[in-house]
Amino acid sequence: MKNEEWKMKNEEWKFLTLLFVVVRLPYLLLEFPGNIYPDTAGSIGQFFGYPDFSAQLCSTDPTVILTNHHPVIYTLLFGGTIALGNQIGSQSFAVFLFLLMLTAFHSWLLARIFILLKPQGGTTAKPYNRTWWLCVAFVAIFPIYGFWSTLLLKDAFFSTAFLWFTLCLLQTELSGGQRLHDKSFLLQLFAATLLFLFSKNQCAYIVMLMLIALVLLRKFHYGRLAFALLPALLVYECFLHLLLPTLGVANVGRQELHGFLFQQTARYVKEFPDDVHPEEREAIARLLPYDRLANLYNPELQDPVKFSYNVNATAADYRPYYQAHLHMMLRHPGVVIASLWQNCSAYFYPSGRYPLFFPSMATDDPPTSGFYTLHPLITPQPSGMKAIMAIPLLGWLFDMGFYIPIALLGCIILFVQRMPLTILPLFISIGILILSPENGCFRYVMPILWLLPFEILLIANNKILKSNNVVLS
Repeated sequence: MKNEEWKMKNEEWKFLTLLFVVVRLPYLLLEFPGNIYPDTAGSIGQFFGYPDFSAQLCSTDPTVILTNHHPVIYTLLFGGTIALGNQIGSQSFAVFLFLLMLTAFHSWLLARIFILLKPQGGTTAKPYNRTWWLCVAFVAIFPIYGFWSTLLLKDAFFSTAFLWFTLCLLQTELSGGQRLHDKSFLLQLFAATLLFLFSKNQCAYIVMLMLIALVLLRKFHYGRLAFALLPALLVYECFLHLLLPTLGVANVGRQELHGFLFQQTARYVKEFPDDVHPEEREAIARLLPYDRLANLYNPELQDPVKFSYNVNATAADYRPYYQAHLHMMLRHPGVVIASLWQNCSAYFYPSGRYPLFFPSMATDDPPTSGFYTLHPLITPQPSGMKAIMAIPLLGWLFDMGFYIPIALLGCIILFVQRMPLTILPLFISIGILILSPENGCFRYVMPILWLLPFEILLIANNKILKSNNVVLS
C-alpha cells in the first residue's frame, strides 16, 4: 500500500471510529452508568467470593465459588470493574469507563471493517458506494446499536470479540490468503481467535466446525488458516481442562450441552405420558425429576427443565438416557420439531413479541447482595421497545425475527459467491439459534446483527471488492 493511500485510509479509520463513538455517547449518558443483566450480577458475585446458582449446576463440591458457566473472563472483567470502582470511590464511574472503552474498541473494529470494504473508486463502484454509505449510516443511527453500547453484559463483549475475529477472516479472504504470510497478522489472528474462544463457551464448537469445514474446502490458504486457528484452540482447551480445575474453578455443567434434549424429553412426558416405557422412565429419572417434568416444561425456555438435572449423574447414567430419548423421538418425531421450533421461532420470523432490547433494564443490584450500587444520572425509564414493535411494519425494524432470515439468506448467497470463509462463524451462529435455550432472547442475536451490514456489503458488489484486491497491513 502506497504511503499516500495508507495515510488517507488511516484518516478515514479515525473519522469513522470517532463518528461511531460520538453517536453512542448520548446513549451512554442517558443510561449512565450502564445496564446490568442478571448474568452479569452472577459474575460480579463470584468475583467477590459469593457463588451464584451456577455453582450448584457445575459442581458437587460445596466449596466451589468460581465457575465457567459465565466465562471466567467476565468474572474478572465485571468484578474487576466494580473493584476498581471501590478503589476510586465510584462504582458508577468505573462501569461507565469500562463501557466507554469497550465502545471505543468496538467502534475502531467497525471502522476497520468498513474501510476494508470501501470501494476503491471508478464508475462501476458508484452504486456500491451508495450502499456503503447507507450501511455506515445504519450502524451509526439505528438506536438498537446505541442501546447495546450501554450493556455491561457478556454478549456485548462477545460481539466485540466476534467482530475482531471476523475482521481477521475477512482480511484473509480478500487477500487470497496472502495475509497469512505476515507474521504480525498471524499474531493478530491468534489473539483474536483466543479472545473469541474465551468470550463464549460455544465458540470452541464454532472454531472446531470451522476447522472441519476448512479441511473439506481443500484450498491451500484455507489449510494455512486452519494451522493458524489450531494453536489458539489448543491453548483454550488447556486453559479449560487443565488450568481451571487446578485453580478450583468448575467447568460449565452438562445441562448446557443437553438442554435441548432435556427440553424434548419434558415435552414428550407432557404430551405422551402413557407412551413412556418403564425402562425409559428409569433412564430419564437418573438425570431429571421425572414426576415434575410435565409441570417444569416451558416451551420457550429450557432453564426450568435443564436446571433441575442431576449434577451427580455419571457417564454411565447418560448412555441409557440417550437410548431412551432416541426410541421415544422415533415413536413421536413431531416432538423434536415442535420442541425446537417453539424454542427458537422468534428468531426466524417477526412475531412482534421479542424486541432487540429489554423493555426496561435495571441498574441497581438486588438489595440482598450488596456487591454494587450504581447511581444513574436519570431515573431509569422503560425503553419503549414494546410500543414501537406494535406499529405495523415499522415495528419489524426492532424485531429480531426480521433480521435473522435476511442474515441467513445472505450466508447462502455468499456461499454461492464462493466467499465461505468470512461467513462461516456467522452461519454457524445462526444455526446455534435453533438449539437456543431461550426463545427471543436479544442477547443471542447481537453479533449477528452487528455483522449484517458487512454481509450486505459483501453481497452488494463482490466482484468489485475482489478486483480491487484490498489488503490491510
